[in-house]
Amino acid sequence: MKFSGKKGQGAMEYLMTYGWAIMVVMIVGVVLWQMGVFNLGGSRTTATGFEKIKPLNPGDIKVSSAGGGNISIVFTNVAGGTITITSANVTFSAPPGVSCTTAHVTPMGGTAIDLSAASATIPQAGTFQLDVTGCAGGTLTSGASYVADVNIVYQIEVGGFTRTNVETGTIRGKVI
Repeated sequence: MKFSGKKGQGAMEYLMTYGWAIMVVMIVGVVLWQMGVFNLGGSRTTATGFEKIKPLNPGDIKVSSAGGGNISIVFTNVAGGTITITSANVTFSAPPGVSCTTAHVTPMGGTAIDLSAASATIPQAGTFQLDVTGCAGGTLTSGASYVADVNIVYQIEVGGFTRTNVETGTIRGKVI
């Protein structure tokens, strides 16, 4: 019996059967890697969830245990226009119970602005440093892992109207 034209059928059946399974395993692996599941105690800092105000370099985010706890992050404004930051806070889900509300914004090349007394104006594509101190309610120990939820409330003018937005993101890393 002669099967002309059917030489590749076995290879195609193999690829169609096992190719999908291999692709699903690869996608799941990449998703788990991006979530930090395979970060086995390394000192890598990751930032997720930020859309309009982004951490400039997540590897440079500093969370220190000095003075009860401080966090320092450099952000860039990619909101599409000049923003006015009115408040910011950081709440830690690990270690639990730590909350920080005393925030200062320092536009690059400018002076620190206490957000409890004034607001900070940041131009489009401008960078600023967010320093949050006064962390209370838990313990940040040097070398421990942390998960911090950052909320930045800002205003932006859209079509002649001022709109208030909240930028929310999560940062994971090690306390220094």
